[in-house]
Amino acid sequence: MKVKLNRDNRVTVPQSVRNQLGLKPGDQVEFVVRGDGLFLTFPRHAEAPNNSHSGSSDTAPLE
Repeated sequence: MKVKLNRDNRVTVPQSVRNQLGLKPGDQVEFVVRGDGLFLTFPRHAEAPNNSHSGSSDTAPLE
């Protein structure tokens, strides 16, 4: 999924992605550069869908 930087150099995580991952306002995410790619990591929530390891984190590639 592609998103654009706004004029303040910010990106918005699409609502469909936030819903799928259970992300809420105030949640922390981290940008990680690996090789020639950028990844967004985030903590899993106990209430997040498909969560079997509360407190672990996932990495979602940004395409």
